[in-house]
Amino acid sequence: MIDFDATAYYVVDEATAGTRTQARTFAGDFITGDYSAQTLPSEPTGDPMLPNDVTIQYSTGTMTKGLTFDGPPNSYVEVGEKYILGYDSAGALDSNFGTAGIYDMTLTANNTIDKIHDLIDLDTGWSATTLDSADALNPLNLQKGVYADGSSAMMPETMVDWPYVKTAKLTIDNQHIPLPGVASSVTDSSIKKVLEYADVARGESIITLEITSTAKDETFYDQMVTGTSLPLVRLDFGTNGSIALTNGRIMSRTAGYAAGTEVAETVTMQFYGAGDFTNYSKYAISGDF
Repeated sequence: MIDFDATAYYVVDEATAGTRTQARTFAGDFITGDYSAQTLPSEPTGDPMLPNDVTIQYSTGTMTKGLTFDGPPNSYVEVGEKYILGYDSAGALDSNFGTAGIYDMTLTANNTIDKIHDLIDLDTGWSATTLDSADALNPLNLQKGVYADGSSAMMPETMVDWPYVKTAKLTIDNQHIPLPGVASSVTDSSIKKVLEYADVARGESIITLEITSTAKDETFYDQMVTGTSLPLVRLDFGTNGSIALTNGRIMSRTAGYAAGTEVAETVTMQFYGAGDFTNYSKYAISGDF
């Protein structure tokens, strides 16, 4: 479902006054957006996704393994769920990096840190350094983010299956910022009105994952109390792709206790992305669809 909010130039002083037999019109006095050429995704053809359709894995604790990227001055890399992209100082994909600026980590030729490292070393102007014997690890577990020249993308050594999952809910809340100001009519530029939503700026997006599962112990409660970070959480849908969530914290954990019964807990996490260059938080969530 997509909701649209329209802001008119007029509320009372409409363009054409209404009469007893004719409705008033706001023709030409809305800020309009034409979405007719946009194709929306089709609805799922099968049943809703079940717990056995997805594997959820997470990691905790301090990370020492990873990959350092060294490129031309003021270059940077973006590490996503499927691709590593190398950019030059002008913000364009560097054709010397991988294939047209891109490494696909799902390809057999690129599916270990060692392989990625050796290939980057062959790229003109680029080199890489493997950290703490991470050679055999899967680069898909690198923390997603935007990294400046000379910086390191870290990764957990192991990922652990989230036990006894019942439900999972992923929410992306885009915090758009209204910009009040003077705007002109779309049909007559001489008509100007002060609008609360003259324009909209993109603000921070809040990425929230809520998992309900059977509690086998107090693991997630302890992590919430101590503020333990979740460097990486991955939702693997098999042949239907995967989603990675980076740099999370457990915000709440609820569980009802009753003697002799199953204890279900709900853990709510938020994710903030990783990296050290420009808007690295945009990789708080990354998918390979």
